[in-house]
Amino acid sequence: IGEPTFHFKSTSAEYYCNLGNVNLAKRDFIQAEKAFLTALTATPQHHESLWTNLAIVSLNMRDFGTALTRIKTALSKNPDHPNAILTAGMIYEHQGDQENAKRQFNEFLAVANAKDTERIQYARTRLGEANS
Repeated sequence: IGEPTFHFKSTSAEYYCNLGNVNLAKRDFIQAEKAFLTALTATPQHHESLWTNLAIVSLNMRDFGTALTRIKTALSKNPDHPNAILTAGMIYEHQGDQENAKRQFNEFLAVANAKDTERIQYARTRLGEANS
């Protein structure tokens, strides 16, 4: 009996989403962006997570205008998506828009899962700095 093998269709949105996440973790933002965009092409109606990941890629590439456009797309698909809300706060903060950053961090705290302690602490820390 052989080892199990896993097969992904190269056109699978899930495959490209996973590939994008791997590249994002490796900080290979160009390849992450390509993979996430390919996933969107494979499944154009794909949920807000892909748009949030694309916004994170743009944020890391310091392309704040594109990051903001992408996160607004994610939020238009699901305005209560915690990761999208937190990412929006980060983008606004990097743009120097403390008022909108603070609003997003507070909104994140209102919808975050209590078990997400690391990101909750991050938002609280950012709010403390935004209030100083």
